[in-house]
Amino acid sequence: MAGRKYRAGRLFNKFLKLTLGTYMKLLFSYRIETDGLKEVEPPFIVLANHTNFWDPFLLSMCFRDPVYFVASDAYFRNPMLKWLLGLVGAIPKTKLVSDPGSIRGILEVVKNGGIIGIFPEGKRNWDGRTLPLLRPTAKLIKTLKIPVVSILFKGACLSMPRWSGTIRKGNLVMELVNILQPDEINSLTTDELYGRISENLAYDEYSYQRSEMHSYAGKKPAEKLELFLFTCPECSRTGTLSSHGSRFGCSACGYGVIYNNYCFFESNGQTLHFDNPADWNQWQLKHLEISITESIKADPCHVLMEEAEVILRTGSKTGALKRMSDKGALRLFPGRLKYISAENNVFDFPIKKISGANIQYNNQFELTYEKVLYRFSKKDGSMPAYEFVMGVGAVKRLLEEAVR
Repeated sequence: MAGRKYRAGRLFNKFLKLTLGTYMKLLFSYRIETDGLKEVEPPFIVLANHTNFWDPFLLSMCFRDPVYFVASDAYFRNPMLKWLLGLVGAIPKTKLVSDPGSIRGILEVVKNGGIIGIFPEGKRNWDGRTLPLLRPTAKLIKTLKIPVVSILFKGACLSMPRWSGTIRKGNLVMELVNILQPDEINSLTTDELYGRISENLAYDEYSYQRSEMHSYAGKKPAEKLELFLFTCPECSRTGTLSSHGSRFGCSACGYGVIYNNYCFFESNGQTLHFDNPADWNQWQLKHLEISITESIKADPCHVLMEEAEVILRTGSKTGALKRMSDKGALRLFPGRLKYISAENNVFDFPIKKISGANIQYNNQFELTYEKVLYRFSKKDGSMPAYEFVMGVGAVKRLLEEAVR
């Protein structure tokens, strides 16, 4: 991408607002709140929390001029998406990995007086709670010294939960606020800037919903929740949860809940351990950490996670991925991740050398190892990518603690 020029035409931007903007309004009935926004002219940076696939398109509706988004390079691997993203001037960025190419793109847009759109969590969150922001965002703000505007998406997670992919019509607000001017940026340290943007983007969807109680109507509201919630709170088994319609439960012990139109769980005649997915997730992540720690102590060679019938593809940043194997076993061990293909070829990834472990399209697990991208998926779309990313992260933390 070294020689690329980033240009998003104003006429095309207006066309998108008339066409895609109308479609967005029909999908979400969104509302833009600008009470906290004073007039600001480009160039400036827009920061936003990130929960919904359509967030970049919704955010674009808030401004007259085109917004140049820093977008995951995974979208550039699809020829049609690559072409469309090129039309709107999107800047490719490898998830969770330092990327000088994206910095060059940002500097070019700022030089030409454009608006930069960044989701500083680095990825969509799963439960509507803002993730810790990536620290390089504060360094970038300090370097550019241009105004910063924040947008809080309220109701976006409930309108289209990441684990689901289907839309539920309900309340969706985009709240715009000026948070930093160049003179303030000059006076603050990078750590202070990080604290300021973290404070302004801190948000908890379920706390907001608990006070507002908006209805979000949709078909089969609980379906695919097992891509996110992987441990049963009743029997502590993993891989036994499944969904059907509004019901979500465990095939091992029979525990079940109902996901209602307010996006909370109701009891299905049993103990209600958690009334929302966010709290369930916090519990399961703590349980996962404890379980992995105890397993490693009991047996350093123990298989911590295993998935069969896994497809492996490899490639580079923005090119097409090459299929290496149709059926293989992916196993997480205390110090490494292994993929054994149907042809008995072994791909070995020491945990300490894995970078950029992330989730694409909700059910595909990606990692970067020795500058090569590896993607793991399943033909039926059931790859527990979230569980594997959380597992790899937990093992990595334990390994780092062991050497301190």
